[in-house]
Amino acid sequence: MTMASVPDWLVYIAVGVGIAISTAIGRLGMQWGRAKPHGQAGEQNFQLSGALVDSSAVRQMASAVEAQTMEMIEQRKMAENHAHSLNRRLEALGDQVDHLTGELRLLREEMIRGVRL
Repeated sequence: MTMASVPDWLVYIAVGVGIAISTAIGRLGMQWGRAKPHGQAGEQNFQLSGALVDSSAVRQMASAVEAQTMEMIEQRKMAENHAHSLNRRLEALGDQVDHLTGELRLLREEMIRGVRL
């Protein structure tokens, strides 16, 4: 749907609703601000929290994160190898089941022929 296919009246309604909502939110914000004074008029309070960290601690943490990442990559590779190995084993098991099913079918057919004779 393109803007050309949207009726003009629908665009006007959407714009009007947007303006009404933003006006209502603005008025509610102004009322909330008046109801909760924050000290003197025009005064703003800020709180700044921070920590001083030396560069050696940052390097140490970066090397620890890198080591953890490398370990996780190795674990993922091992998990993929195990998954592939398990998949090969399941395929081999499926082939064996198919083979045994075929043999059972042949035995059943021989037994049926033996009973009919």
